[in-house]
Amino acid sequence: MVRRFFNGYLDRILTNKTVYALLHVRSLMIHERNVIMDEKITYRLNYRKAIEAIVWLSFEKPTIDIYHIAKVLYYAEKLHINKYAKPIIGDTYIRMTYGQVPSGVRDLITGNAWLDPGYLKILSNSVTIHKKPYVNLSASRKPDLNCFSDTDIACLKWSLDKYGDV
Repeated sequence: MVRRFFNGYLDRILTNKTVYALLHVRSLMIHERNVIMDEKITYRLNYRKAIEAIVWLSFEKPTIDIYHIAKVLYYAEKLHINKYAKPIIGDTYIRMTYGQVPSGVRDLITGNAWLDPGYLKILSNSVTIHKKPYVNLSASRKPDLNCFSDTDIACLKWSLDKYGDV
């Protein structure tokens, strides 16, 4: 009997025993594919790039607030993942009432005590954080762009131009 398997990739004359064996293998492959698709994709935050991204944003747009930093980073990461299949800083984004928030960047800016003190010191030496009337930042130094690729910078610029003033 002539059968077509794997969506047209395999045409053969098969006996009944081979048909059963191939159907079993195909069902295992489909099951394996479904299990893989259900897993959540996670990235590890690169603190050095996150700090430099904060410095770059506060250098490009002085007195940028924490909300605009979150928005710009979210859309830059989204664009970069969609175009190049990898994140810029690899942060975890948390859905909150007024939009997505990069968890690690928020923790750096607010100075959570559980973070490595070295990262908090680097950030405090790099940007000035003003807490009144709301949290905004201004750069104390120029950003080190050597840790970013050209595509990282292009996505960050695009996102800052589009969402930096919204």
